[in-house]
Amino acid sequence: MIKNTFLFFAYMLLFSNICSANQEVNKSDLILNEVNQISKNIRCLVCRNETVESSNSQFAIDVRRMIKAKLLEGKNKDYIYKFLQSRYGDYILFEPPIQINTLMLWLMPFFCLLFGLMFFIFKYVKLRRK
Repeated sequence: MIKNTFLFFAYMLLFSNICSANQEVNKSDLILNEVNQISKNIRCLVCRNETVESSNSQFAIDVRRMIKAKLLEGKNKDYIYKFLQSRYGDYILFEPPIQINTLMLWLMPFFCLLFGLMFFIFKYVKLRRK
């Protein structure tokens, strides 16, 4: 009876360690996925027009380490984006925020499309009249 009780507690101890190890692995996988997701939206300042995730420069490695450290501290991705934006400016973000100073950047493609359509419509109407 004592032997069975001892075996029962030994198995419980063994399986509880395995379960807690799985939770730690899952947590590290989640953090790694979050680091990769955040890194896709951040521009490497050394390798122009390349994401921090795909770059192998020292800057990109440092930024990925910083992101991981901030996530382990419990910070969310909005905090990390704002931190990087305050440190390096709007250029570091692949999707800059809509602000007064970036409004023209967001609206220019629509104005160009509208102007192009109007140009072709007027040319088409002028050709039809001849």
